[in-house]
Amino acid sequence: MIYYAMALYPEARTFIRQMGLKKCVEETHMQIFENENTSLILTGVGEVQAAAAVSYLFARRPPLEQDLLINVGICGSAQQPQGTCYLCNKIVQQTTGRTFYPDILLRHPFEEATLTTCPTVIKDGARETALLDMEAAGIYQAGQMFLQPHQMTFLKIVSDAADGSRLSKQQVEQLVERHASVIIAWSKQAQVCLARQQSELFSSGEYRAIETIAAEHGLTLTQWRQMQQLLRYYKLEHGDIGALLKELPGRMESGKQEGKHYLEQLRKRIL
Repeated sequence: MIYYAMALYPEARTFIRQMGLKKCVEETHMQIFENENTSLILTGVGEVQAAAAVSYLFARRPPLEQDLLINVGICGSAQQPQGTCYLCNKIVQQTTGRTFYPDILLRHPFEEATLTTCPTVIKDGARETALLDMEAAGIYQAGQMFLQPHQMTFLKIVSDAADGSRLSKQQVEQLVERHASVIIAWSKQAQVCLARQQSELFSSGEYRAIETIAAEHGLTLTQWRQMQQLLRYYKLEHGDIGALLKELPGRMESGKQEGKHYLEQLRKRIL
């Protein structure tokens, strides 16, 4: 299942039409549109509403390990060109300073950028270097209660210069429509890849090698899971991880940072 979370109907209208989604009339608290393989919810504007909507969606329709959550919406930026679609590799919550990092383990056709989630519309964002939105941090925090970081993707389309200007509903729809087909096609491919990852099992010899490396480099449980995801992705493309593991360096004697440094080397080699 692919879950889409979008703040407003003009952002979602093209997706609803292209995928043939039907409104769930039995849902009286939230607007949800679905077909057999896709569920799209309109979250409303702001972190709290967005987090509540995603929590409601997943409570009613619990996701599986191969499912994908995609937040698509417009954003402001004084630095980036209008109409460009970005995949967000870092999300900053302006009110708390907290940062969140969706794991980007799958190839994609989008440019990457940092996104800051703000509590109100920014009217003087000329000095801001990041993209600006009002929902992503809330969606991430709600989503992580049900999903792993690699199951969440945030795609933002620059609509204005973060100067307080407002677009009409038609202008918003036209901006999103330029990218909808690419987003839908990539989302389907990504979901298929996640499903294949879940069914792909390492051989007993590969598991032993992975366990030995994890112990040698002192990987934490979170780092162990990240390493498995990276190696699953590599095996799907190449069919064997033995040669890759031999290429990577042995213990680097970097103390508490040993596991982190090893994962960095592994990520650079694979992605």
